[in-house]
Amino acid sequence: MVRWTYTRGVLVGAVLGVAALALAGCGLSSTGTNGASAGTNSAQTPGLTTWSGASGPTLPAISGTTLTGAKFTPSQVSGRVLVVNAWASWCYPCESESPTLARVARQVAGKGVTFIGIDEQDTSGAALSFARKVGSPYSSIVDRSGSLLGSFRIVPATAIPSTIVIRPDGHVAARIIGPVTAGALLGVLRPLEQ
Repeated sequence: MVRWTYTRGVLVGAVLGVAALALAGCGLSSTGTNGASAGTNSAQTPGLTTWSGASGPTLPAISGTTLTGAKFTPSQVSGRVLVVNAWASWCYPCESESPTLARVARQVAGKGVTFIGIDEQDTSGAALSFARKVGSPYSSIVDRSGSLLGSFRIVPATAIPSTIVIRPDGHVAARIIGPVTAGALLGVLRPLEQ
C-alpha cells in the first residue's frame, strides 16, 4: 500500500507537470531556431528575440487563401512592415492575445504596418467565428496542414501563438513565441513605423 501511494503521488506530479507545460502555450515547443541566425533575447519580455537591420533572417514568401476566400500575396505588402501572427481558435493563449493584436493593428494603421494572421490547423467555421468574436481588423491565411508555419525556420512548427515582425526589406526584426503584449509589440514597431 505504501508503494502504491508513492507511485500514485509520482504519477499525479507528472500529470500536473505536463498540464502546466500545456497551459504555458498551445504549441509543444517554444525554443530553438532550426538553424536560423541568432538574435538578441529580451530579459524584459520572455519569448522575444530581436534582430538589428539586415542581420535578421528572411522568411519564405507568405501567401495563401484567407478565411474569406481572398488571395494574399507578398506584393500586397511590398515596402511595408509586416506583422505575422500564428493562431488557432482552439488555442486559449491565442484567445487572450487576439484583442491586443486587434487593438495594436488599429493603432498603427496608416503608419506603414500591415498585419496578417495565419490560422493553424483549424476548421473554417471555428476560425471565422473566432476572428469575428475578437474583432480582428486584418485577414488570416488558412494553414490547415501547418506547412506554412512549418516553413518559417525561426519558429517551431508547433509554437502557437507566435508573432513575427518583418521589415520592409524582408528581414525579420523580431519574433515573439507565446502570447504577445501591446507593450512588447509596440516597442518593436515604433522604430519601424513610416
